[in-house]
Amino acid sequence: MDILKSKIILGFLLVVILTSCEKDEKNNLQSDNDYVKYGTSFNMCIGYCVRNVKISDSKIEFEKSGWDLDGNLPDISLSESINNDYWIKLVDTIDFDSFLQLDSVIGCPDCADGGAEWIEIKKNDKIRKVTFEYRNEPESVKSFIGYLRTYLASFDIDSAETVSFDERTLIDQVGKIKNFVCSRGCYQYLIELIENNDTSYYFDKYLDSDYQIDDLTIRFNGVLQNDSTMINKSAPNDIPIIPVISEILSPLTSKDSINSASAGLIM
Repeated sequence: MDILKSKIILGFLLVVILTSCEKDEKNNLQSDNDYVKYGTSFNMCIGYCVRNVKISDSKIEFEKSGWDLDGNLPDISLSESINNDYWIKLVDTIDFDSFLQLDSVIGCPDCADGGAEWIEIKKNDKIRKVTFEYRNEPESVKSFIGYLRTYLASFDIDSAETVSFDERTLIDQVGKIKNFVCSRGCYQYLIELIENNDTSYYFDKYLDSDYQIDDLTIRFNGVLQNDSTMINKSAPNDIPIIPVISEILSPLTSKDSINSASAGLIM
Protein backbone atom coordinates (compact mmCIF):
# COMPACT_ATOMS: atom_id res chain seq x y z
CA MET A 1 0.00 0.00 0.00
CA ASP A 2 1.43 3.37 -1.06
CA ILE A 3 1.01 6.31 1.31
CA LEU A 4 1.15 9.82 -0.13
CA LYS A 5 2.23 12.33 2.53
CA SER A 6 0.63 15.66 1.85
CA LYS A 7 -0.15 18.85 3.76
CA ILE A 8 -3.31 20.85 4.23
CA ILE A 9 -2.90 24.46 3.28
CA LEU A 10 -5.11 27.50 3.29
CA GLY A 11 -4.46 28.74 -0.18
CA PHE A 12 -4.86 32.13 -1.72
CA LEU A 13 -3.89 33.66 -5.01
CA LEU A 14 -4.24 30.76 -7.31
CA VAL A 15 -2.55 31.78 -10.51
CA VAL A 16 -2.51 30.08 -13.82
CA ILE A 17 0.97 30.53 -15.27
CA LEU A 18 0.61 31.97 -18.73
CA THR A 19 3.52 34.05 -19.92
CA SER A 20 6.43 35.91 -18.43
CA CYS A 21 6.03 39.62 -18.08
CA GLU A 22 8.31 42.47 -17.15
CA LYS A 23 7.89 43.79 -13.66
CA ASP A 24 6.56 47.34 -13.65
CA GLU A 25 8.37 49.90 -11.60
CA LYS A 26 5.88 51.35 -9.13
CA ASN A 27 6.05 54.09 -6.54
CA ASN A 28 6.61 51.52 -3.79
CA LEU A 29 6.76 51.95 -0.04
CA GLN A 30 10.33 52.26 1.18
CA SER A 31 10.50 54.30 4.39
CA ASP A 32 11.02 52.54 7.72
CA ASN A 33 7.79 54.16 8.90
CA ASP A 34 5.68 52.93 5.98
CA TYR A 35 3.09 50.25 6.67
CA VAL A 36 0.13 48.40 5.21
CA LYS A 37 -2.92 47.53 7.30
CA TYR A 38 -5.65 45.13 6.28
CA GLY A 39 -8.78 43.92 8.01
CA THR A 40 -12.14 42.20 7.74
CA SER A 41 -15.34 42.64 9.71
CA PHE A 42 -18.79 41.10 10.02
CA ASN A 43 -21.03 43.08 12.33
CA MET A 44 -23.96 40.65 12.49
CA CYS A 45 -22.14 37.63 13.85
CA ILE A 46 -21.11 35.97 17.09
CA GLY A 47 -17.45 35.45 17.97
CA TYR A 48 -14.26 37.20 16.87
CA CYS A 49 -15.78 38.99 13.89
CA VAL A 50 -13.28 41.86 13.51
CA ARG A 51 -9.70 40.99 12.52
CA ASN A 52 -6.81 43.01 11.17
CA VAL A 53 -3.07 42.99 10.59
CA LYS A 54 -0.45 45.71 10.32
CA ILE A 55 2.54 44.78 8.14
CA SER A 56 5.87 46.60 8.19
CA ASP A 57 9.33 45.71 6.95
CA SER A 58 10.20 43.46 9.90
CA LYS A 59 7.03 42.38 11.70
CA ILE A 60 3.30 41.74 11.51
CA GLU A 61 0.93 42.81 14.27
CA PHE A 62 -2.43 41.07 14.55
CA GLU A 63 -5.57 42.08 16.45
CA LYS A 64 -9.03 40.59 16.74
CA SER A 65 -12.11 41.59 18.68
CA GLY A 66 -15.64 40.33 18.97
CA TRP A 67 -18.62 39.57 21.12
CA ASP A 68 -21.01 36.85 22.20
CA LEU A 69 -24.47 36.86 23.76
CA ASP A 70 -22.98 37.93 27.09
CA GLY A 71 -21.09 40.93 25.77
CA ASN A 72 -17.66 41.77 24.41
CA LEU A 73 -14.96 39.12 24.18
CA PRO A 74 -11.40 39.89 25.34
CA ASP A 75 -9.36 41.59 22.64
CA ILE A 76 -6.46 39.45 21.37
CA SER A 77 -3.20 40.88 20.02
CA LEU A 78 -0.24 38.98 18.57
CA SER A 79 3.02 40.07 16.97
CA GLU A 80 5.42 38.14 14.76
CA SER A 81 8.84 39.03 13.46
CA ILE A 82 9.04 38.20 9.77
CA ASN A 83 11.59 37.79 7.05
CA ASN A 84 11.87 41.05 5.11
CA ASP A 85 11.03 39.14 1.91
CA TYR A 86 7.36 39.02 2.93
CA TRP A 87 7.31 42.83 3.08
CA ILE A 88 9.16 43.22 -0.22
CA LYS A 89 6.85 40.78 -2.02
CA LEU A 90 3.87 42.81 -0.84
CA VAL A 91 5.03 46.36 -1.53
CA ASP A 92 6.51 45.48 -4.91
CA THR A 93 2.94 44.92 -6.13
CA ILE A 94 1.42 48.12 -4.73
CA ASP A 95 0.86 51.16 -6.93
CA PHE A 96 0.33 53.80 -4.25
CA ASP A 97 -0.70 56.56 -6.67
CA SER A 98 -3.52 54.36 -8.02
CA PHE A 99 -4.56 53.50 -4.47
CA LEU A 100 -4.83 57.20 -3.62
CA GLN A 101 -7.37 57.65 -6.41
CA LEU A 102 -9.86 55.17 -4.89
CA ASP A 103 -12.94 56.33 -2.99
CA SER A 104 -12.73 55.84 0.75
CA VAL A 105 -15.83 53.59 0.65
CA ILE A 106 -16.64 51.44 -2.38
CA GLY A 107 -19.96 49.67 -2.81
CA CYS A 108 -21.93 48.73 0.29
CA PRO A 109 -19.52 47.07 2.75
CA ASP A 110 -21.18 44.67 5.20
CA CYS A 111 -24.66 45.35 3.89
CA ALA A 112 -26.99 42.42 4.65
CA ASP A 113 -24.12 41.00 6.73
CA GLY A 114 -22.07 40.46 3.59
CA GLY A 115 -18.89 41.50 5.36
CA ALA A 116 -16.33 44.20 4.68
CA GLU A 117 -12.63 44.41 3.89
CA TRP A 118 -10.42 47.45 4.27
CA ILE A 119 -6.87 48.43 3.41
CA GLU A 120 -4.88 51.32 4.88
CA ILE A 121 -1.50 52.30 3.46
CA LYS A 122 0.97 54.81 4.85
CA LYS A 123 3.73 56.12 2.62
CA ASN A 124 5.89 58.91 4.01
CA ASP A 125 3.40 61.52 5.26
CA LYS A 126 0.39 60.21 3.31
CA ILE A 127 -2.17 57.77 4.75
CA ARG A 128 -5.10 56.38 2.77
CA LYS A 129 -7.79 53.92 3.91
CA VAL A 130 -10.25 52.22 1.54
CA THR A 131 -13.19 50.03 2.62
CA PHE A 132 -15.08 47.74 0.23
CA GLU A 133 -17.42 44.76 0.10
CA TYR A 134 -15.98 41.45 1.28
CA ARG A 135 -14.38 39.53 -1.59
CA ASN A 136 -15.34 42.25 -4.05
CA GLU A 137 -12.15 44.27 -4.18
CA PRO A 138 -11.52 47.12 -6.65
CA GLU A 139 -9.31 46.38 -9.61
CA SER A 140 -6.33 48.42 -8.42
CA VAL A 141 -5.82 46.28 -5.29
CA LYS A 142 -6.10 42.89 -6.99
CA SER A 143 -2.34 42.80 -7.49
CA PHE A 144 -1.65 42.63 -3.74
CA ILE A 145 -4.78 41.74 -1.79
CA GLY A 146 -3.97 38.04 -2.04
CA TYR A 147 -0.84 38.66 0.04
CA LEU A 148 -2.88 40.49 2.66
CA ARG A 149 -5.46 37.72 2.89
CA THR A 150 -2.69 35.16 3.25
CA TYR A 151 -0.90 37.12 5.97
CA LEU A 152 -4.12 37.56 7.94
CA ALA A 153 -4.97 33.86 7.56
CA SER A 154 -1.64 32.91 9.15
CA PHE A 155 -3.08 34.03 12.49
CA ASP A 156 -6.07 31.65 12.28
CA ILE A 157 -4.79 29.35 15.00
CA ASP A 158 -6.11 27.62 18.09
CA SER A 159 -5.14 29.03 21.47
CA ALA A 160 -2.61 26.22 22.01
CA GLU A 161 -0.89 26.74 18.64
CA THR A 162 1.86 29.16 17.64
CA VAL A 163 1.77 31.38 14.57
CA SER A 164 5.27 30.47 13.26
CA PHE A 165 4.70 32.85 10.37
CA ASP A 166 7.90 32.25 8.40
CA GLU A 167 7.56 28.47 8.65
CA ARG A 168 3.85 28.25 7.73
CA THR A 169 3.40 30.99 5.14
CA LEU A 170 4.05 30.11 1.50
CA ILE A 171 4.46 32.97 -0.97
CA ASP A 172 4.69 32.88 -4.77
CA GLN A 173 4.91 29.11 -4.89
CA VAL A 174 4.82 27.49 -8.33
CA GLY A 175 3.28 24.04 -8.53
CA LYS A 176 0.94 21.82 -10.49
CA ILE A 177 -2.58 20.63 -9.90
CA LYS A 178 -2.56 16.81 -9.73
CA ASN A 179 -5.70 14.72 -10.01
CA PHE A 180 -5.90 11.59 -7.85
CA VAL A 181 -8.74 9.28 -8.85
CA CYS A 182 -10.24 7.50 -5.85
CA SER A 183 -12.76 5.50 -7.89
CA ARG A 184 -14.75 5.86 -11.09
CA GLY A 185 -16.29 9.33 -11.03
CA CYS A 186 -14.41 10.36 -7.87
CA TYR A 187 -11.61 12.90 -8.29
CA GLN A 188 -9.39 14.63 -5.74
CA TYR A 189 -7.08 17.50 -6.63
CA LEU A 190 -3.82 18.25 -4.85
CA ILE A 191 -1.17 20.89 -5.41
CA GLU A 192 2.21 19.35 -6.19
CA LEU A 193 5.42 21.20 -5.30
CA ILE A 194 8.81 19.91 -6.35
CA GLU A 195 11.91 21.28 -4.60
CA ASN A 196 15.23 19.68 -5.47
CA ASN A 197 14.56 15.96 -5.14
CA ASP A 198 11.58 16.33 -2.78
CA THR A 199 7.94 16.32 -3.83
CA SER A 200 5.23 17.65 -1.51
CA TYR A 201 1.47 17.61 -1.94
CA TYR A 202 -0.97 20.15 -0.52
CA PHE A 203 -4.72 19.76 -0.27
CA ASP A 204 -7.20 22.60 -0.53
CA LYS A 205 -10.74 21.39 0.13
CA TYR A 206 -12.19 24.63 -1.29
CA LEU A 207 -10.26 24.57 -4.56
CA ASP A 208 -12.28 26.43 -7.17
CA SER A 209 -13.57 24.20 -9.96
CA ASP A 210 -11.90 26.49 -12.52
CA TYR A 211 -8.55 25.15 -11.32
CA GLN A 212 -9.45 21.47 -11.10
CA ILE A 213 -7.41 20.59 -14.17
CA ASP A 214 -4.75 17.89 -14.05
CA ASP A 215 -1.19 19.17 -14.67
CA LEU A 216 -2.29 22.82 -14.59
CA THR A 217 0.70 24.96 -13.58
CA ILE A 218 -0.18 27.58 -10.97
CA ARG A 219 1.35 30.19 -8.73
CA PHE A 220 -0.17 30.52 -5.26
CA ASN A 221 0.16 31.80 -1.72
CA GLY A 222 -0.96 29.75 1.23
CA VAL A 223 -0.77 29.02 4.94
CA LEU A 224 0.09 25.56 6.18
CA GLN A 225 -2.55 24.27 8.55
CA ASN A 226 -1.85 22.16 11.62
CA ASP A 227 -4.01 19.37 10.27
CA SER A 228 -4.10 16.50 7.80
CA THR A 229 -6.71 14.64 5.79
CA MET A 230 -7.06 11.31 4.02
CA ILE A 231 -6.92 11.26 0.24
CA ASN A 232 -8.17 8.06 -1.38
CA LYS A 233 -6.09 6.65 -4.20
CA SER A 234 -7.36 3.78 -6.29
CA ALA A 235 -5.36 0.58 -6.70
CA PRO A 236 -4.37 -0.49 -10.25
CA ASN A 237 -7.49 -2.64 -10.70
CA ASP A 238 -9.76 0.19 -9.45
CA ILE A 239 -11.36 -2.00 -6.81
CA PRO A 240 -9.37 -1.47 -3.60
CA ILE A 241 -8.99 2.08 -2.36
CA ILE A 242 -5.58 3.09 -1.03
CA PRO A 243 -5.71 5.81 1.65
CA VAL A 244 -3.44 8.78 1.09
CA ILE A 245 -2.57 11.09 3.98
CA SER A 246 -2.79 14.70 2.84
CA GLU A 247 -1.93 17.82 4.78
CA ILE A 248 -4.24 20.75 4.46
CA LEU A 249 -3.73 24.08 2.74
CA SER A 250 -6.22 26.86 3.41
CA PRO A 251 -8.96 27.54 0.85
CA LEU A 252 -8.00 28.89 -2.56
CA THR A 253 -10.46 31.27 -4.10
CA SER A 254 -10.52 32.49 -7.65
CA LYS A 255 -11.25 36.05 -6.52
CA ASP A 256 -7.76 36.82 -5.24
CA SER A 257 -5.35 37.96 -7.90
CA ILE A 258 -1.77 39.07 -8.34
CA ASN A 259 0.22 40.14 -11.32
CA SER A 260 3.91 39.45 -11.10
CA ALA A 261 6.70 38.09 -13.24
CA SER A 262 5.59 34.86 -14.87
CA ALA A 263 2.13 35.13 -13.32
CA GLY A 264 -1.28 35.44 -14.84
CA LEU A 265 -4.16 35.28 -12.41
CA ILE A 266 -3.85 34.20 -8.78
CA MET A 267 -7.08 33.66 -7.13
